[in-house]
Amino acid sequence: MKAYGILLFVASCLGSASCSSNKSKSKNDSLGVSEDANSEIIESVQIMPYKAVCQAEGTSLCYIQSEAGQQTLIYGDIEGFEFEWGFQYDIETKRIPIENPPADSGSFYYQLVKTNQKQQIDLPVAFELNFRGNQKKSIATILDASGGNMSLDSHLIECGHTACDELKAYMASVDNCDVSIELTLHLKADKRFAMNQFRMSECASD
Repeated sequence: MKAYGILLFVASCLGSASCSSNKSKSKNDSLGVSEDANSEIIESVQIMPYKAVCQAEGTSLCYIQSEAGQQTLIYGDIEGFEFEWGFQYDIETKRIPIENPPADSGSFYYQLVKTNQKQQIDLPVAFELNFRGNQKKSIATILDASGGNMSLDSHLIECGHTACDELKAYMASVDNCDVSIELTLHLKADKRFAMNQFRMSECASD
């Protein structure tokens, strides 16, 4: 009788563990997250058709992930993924933890598993690049002004009004202060960018 009771207890524990595992799997499925045979996390990710300025081991451009109406940044590259401006992607990625990541970078890196959909959006489309702080070096990293023209990710920027002139004047100034800069660009059908607006806050010196 005692042995029979122990067997019932063990069976009950195994049943509870199974239920807990099934609940966890069901929750992951509802979030578009699954696990492969090696217990690595597979995620369904929707990538926006343009990028955003981010701080990840220096200033760079990050992918924008759209999920349930919310937008978040993906820091770092997605191994095997080739991004093209103006296209919205539905992909599956493998999310792999990084041991002891730097303080200013993400705690995961991503590998492309497969591309479910690549859809071109209606162009032109407007988006913003936002810079904060003493950002002359950061802007120079993102916007290439060599050769007299400005470009973003190797795509030419066509300047409207005085936007580019104002930005170049700031870059050439000797001010060493913190500012907030917002650039409004339009991605055109020919995959060129048009800069239509340049906004900069007052210089805030230390």
